[in-house]
Amino acid sequence: MEKSAGLLLHISELPSKYGIGSFGIEAKRFVKLLKLAGQKYWQVLPLNPVGEGNSPYSSSCSSALDPYFIDLDLLEKDGFLTKEEITNNSKKNTGRVDYEYLSTHRYNLLFLASKRLLQSKTKTKVYNFYKRNKKWLKDYALFNILTDIYHTEWSSWPMNYRKHKNKDLEELIKNKQEEFNCYVTMQYLAYNQYLKLKKYANKNGVRMVGDLPIYVSYNSSDVWAHQNDFMLAKCGKPLFISGMPADDMCKDGQVWGMPTYNYDYMRKNGFKWWKSRICQTSKLYDLLRLDHFIGFAEYYAIPYATCLAKDGKWMKGPGTELIDIILNYSKADLFAEDLGYLSKNVIDLLNYSKIAGTKIFEYGFNSDKNNPHIPNNYPYNAIAYLGNHDNDVFKNFIITHPNDEKNIRDYLNISIYDDIIEESIENLFASKAKITILMVQDLLKMGKESRINVPGTLSKNNWSFRFKKSDFKKERFLELFELTCKYQRY
Repeated sequence: MEKSAGLLLHISELPSKYGIGSFGIEAKRFVKLLKLAGQKYWQVLPLNPVGEGNSPYSSSCSSALDPYFIDLDLLEKDGFLTKEEITNNSKKNTGRVDYEYLSTHRYNLLFLASKRLLQSKTKTKVYNFYKRNKKWLKDYALFNILTDIYHTEWSSWPMNYRKHKNKDLEELIKNKQEEFNCYVTMQYLAYNQYLKLKKYANKNGVRMVGDLPIYVSYNSSDVWAHQNDFMLAKCGKPLFISGMPADDMCKDGQVWGMPTYNYDYMRKNGFKWWKSRICQTSKLYDLLRLDHFIGFAEYYAIPYATCLAKDGKWMKGPGTELIDIILNYSKADLFAEDLGYLSKNVIDLLNYSKIAGTKIFEYGFNSDKNNPHIPNNYPYNAIAYLGNHDNDVFKNFIITHPNDEKNIRDYLNISIYDDIIEESIENLFASKAKITILMVQDLLKMGKESRINVPGTLSKNNWSFRFKKSDFKKERFLELFELTCKYQRY
């Protein structure tokens, strides 16, 4: 495989007139910028509906796409919305996604478009889409209907619904047929628009890179419909939740809140839920990132009773059993997010899988010359970043970490008068890693306001940053093209 490069920018970060990025014209314009810069990859974060803290890693369904990404201009073009209707939903781009505004305005508009679509000839395509995706789509639509009714987590619903009894659910569909059909139709619209975008990207030589979060949200159709696959008490609440012990990034550890898996039960049914999930998700991407790869070897389980990271303990993961299934069932190429402390078990599992690991430039500059995140130490089988969505943008990182800045300058042999960002990007591209990926924030040398996420926090700024059209300077992408060619990544 030849060396190549790409950029990381989530769909929500794209400019638009309607409060959040979408699968529409601005996404296609970004593909053109990728092509102009000689980039072969566009990495996005999970495209699922956001959950707690507006995080795409805490979704109500691991197979659904976020309806907020449905492009309104395309709906007008197809005749399902009027110009006046979408103009009334325009919102000035302040550089942040306003999720509160979206939650009170966007669904009404999408329901209206869905109803009109279901009255058109396109309704046959919706029906066929439902038949192909019924395994997850039926539960997703029902979960949304019940959430609309009760406004609580599923474990507080009436017993017949909480226990996912099919007879009562079929009756609910009959009583809420219009709402059910609209939730299904919104997924049809989201999938249809995204897959057209992916086809456009592929036609222009750009491969889509996606993300498979290792865990799913407790309050999701996944857990509600597959309760035996998760470590739950009889009341439906989790017995253990996921997280991480204290480390350099989070001194108190991290409590993610997602329920851990019941691997004993999963083994008995041949990891059926995982097979279905990996098949569905991998259809959407050309390259798929296995989030928190460590958890496949060993995972940190925190008692739900305390929800304190310090009370957690390491448990043995499914190992090669599940990795073999993922390798066999994925339609996309794979790589591992293997960040954090790597035990022998994790290293052995990564070597067994033969997939690429992840390297982060920002992690490389302590006093250890053998640090695997120093570019000189990168193997070919690696995906390398300055930083990713959980890291600070590089400009602010060097401001707030003066010791790291000094070590980086010493490593690069540059003075305080040299552009450390430019030199660091070039050093990354010069490494042996087969793929380098830059966050667009780092390419454009943006400051702390552009950080995507601070792990372990529920800040309103997490997952909300957006670019403006004026940020995308064509000259900067042409400079990236020159660098990409210089290091034969084009």
